[in-house]
Amino acid sequence: TVAKGAGRDEIIENIDIGGPSMIRSAAKNHKYLGVVTSPSQYKQVIQALEDDVFDEEFRRKLAMQAFGKTAAYDAAINSYFQNLLDETGDDLPEMLNLSFRQQDSLRYGENPHQRAAFYVEPHAEASTIAAAKQLNGKELSYNNLLDLDAAWGLVTEFEEPAVSIMKHNNPCGCAIAPVLSDAFANAYAGDPVSAFGSIVGVNREIDLETAEKMCEPGQFIEAIIAPGYSEEAFELLTTKPKWRKNVRLMSCHIPSPSQRQLLDYRRVSGGLLVQDRDTLPEQEGEWNVVT
Repeated sequence: TVAKGAGRDEIIENIDIGGPSMIRSAAKNHKYLGVVTSPSQYKQVIQALEDDVFDEEFRRKLAMQAFGKTAAYDAAINSYFQNLLDETGDDLPEMLNLSFRQQDSLRYGENPHQRAAFYVEPHAEASTIAAAKQLNGKELSYNNLLDLDAAWGLVTEFEEPAVSIMKHNNPCGCAIAPVLSDAFANAYAGDPVSAFGSIVGVNREIDLETAEKMCEPGQFIEAIIAPGYSEEAFELLTTKPKWRKNVRLMSCHIPSPSQRQLLDYRRVSGGLLVQDRDTLPEQEGEWNVVT
């Protein structure tokens, strides 16, 4: 209902009470029955019945997933009301209820011995990494997603044609220019050694001239994120360079000025630090040289 842009009264009227109550009741009673909450579970449930392993342990797993569904639903309701309070400028919530859905299981985390997955918010903004579309290349890694997010966050700060080059979550080049291909050339020239095997963020549709710059000999790009690619640029990037089959080409919407205020979270031992995302534009007139 929220995703359809319904009004406040309609949204509140459509809050489901009976459905979650029935699911919770069935999940609580999992010793004697199994509760199925998604069509994606049908195959495993049928297989368990055919293999005669629809036992209490299996039903406990279904109950866990059911409680997760109702918890996510309640968290979504809580988030909606919190957003209403945010519009009035009230403080951050006293209780923070977060709900994320697993979108991808990743091969490993920051290091090969770490498990990892990519979880996304319900109704993630179209301008976020969670909503970006992969058009080409190998599956994304944990480190790819970190660098893509950093490159996209940096490059979308600029109104002018801009390119950012990211390596290990640090910018090794960033440039603006009237012509997009010049912005790429200048950004790459900032540190050509570190730029090898990097992630590139671009805030304009990539044209053929820029793609040709990207494909010059001796350069290697892991992934590119941009609002789009011209037909000629996409053809070149996926057929010419040696890394053509592996390069991850991502497409994402540019954030709008009216995009809702997002929160930043950072985990510390035993807790979570929360702050408003820093979206204040840079004011060059206020810069000072202190050394």
